[in-house]
Amino acid sequence: MTLIPPTVEITATGQELTVDGVRMEFQLAPGSEAPAEMHIYLPHLRALCMAENATHVLHNMVFASHHWPTWGHDRAIHFLELQRDLYAYLHDQTVRMMNLGMTGSEIAEAIRMPPALENAWHARGYYGSVSHNVKAVYQRYMGWYDGNPANLWKHPPTEAGCRGGQGVAELPQSLPPPVLPLLSAVPDLLIPVRQPLLRVCGRVREPAAGGGAGIRGCGGGTPAAGKGGAGQHFIRTIVRYHERLAAAGGWLVLSGVGERVRRQLANTGALEVLGAENVFPATRRVGESLQAALHRAGVLRERSAPEQGAV
Repeated sequence: MTLIPPTVEITATGQELTVDGVRMEFQLAPGSEAPAEMHIYLPHLRALCMAENATHVLHNMVFASHHWPTWGHDRAIHFLELQRDLYAYLHDQTVRMMNLGMTGSEIAEAIRMPPALENAWHARGYYGSVSHNVKAVYQRYMGWYDGNPANLWKHPPTEAGCRGGQGVAELPQSLPPPVLPLLSAVPDLLIPVRQPLLRVCGRVREPAAGGGAGIRGCGGGTPAAGKGGAGQHFIRTIVRYHERLAAAGGWLVLSGVGERVRRQLANTGALEVLGAENVFPATRRVGESLQAALHRAGVLRERSAPEQGAV
């Protein structure tokens, strides 16, 4: 099976074609949403189809479509102008900060939309995100390298995991038991270590017999939920992890929980399941939330020791 060759090709802007009595005028827009893209104008209806190049949400790449029409000449012009300004702003500001020596991830955290775009519903990242688009612009000009020599020739994930796991195994045995969970308790600081370790470990293992406390950091959000938020999949995963730990006699203690994430946990009922006393909010003081969570883990461990015969 294959595709049937087209009988008519649109090769130039301004080309016209009548299909079943409907007159169409075409404008080529190659290299926009797709390598081959075009806009279609229907003169008798005064209707313009922008294909994938204008939509009611910020797309996850550059442009998008699949939404309701915008009625009225002035409203249509205003919509197109804001869409134009949205992607031009993301591009130009990324390049400006890039010329200041900032990396893609730094620009993604620093960039702020002007009020005119921030207040336009169709310019918000319900489908994509400003962070992802900024990094895509950066990569277009600068490639994958971020200027850090440590990242110029990195080990692949599995090899990095083996080396990282070996480093953890060589930690002094005199360290207190709650120290090792730090690998998963400080996501922003230890992701370079934690991520390859998870590649090697695969699934989260059940706690050893005798119970224990798993500590997780929850300061950031999922890509789908936006920075600082938590998606439904994330919340369900946390609850399932809590249930697995509880079934094996352990507990889940969350540290560094942002205010928005805590509200989502409360609104979904997850906070009641986890226990509010086991969820510690993020604070301005570095390590304060983690220390409180480690103390709580120690209390839980001591409380279970007489029941389970643990020392």
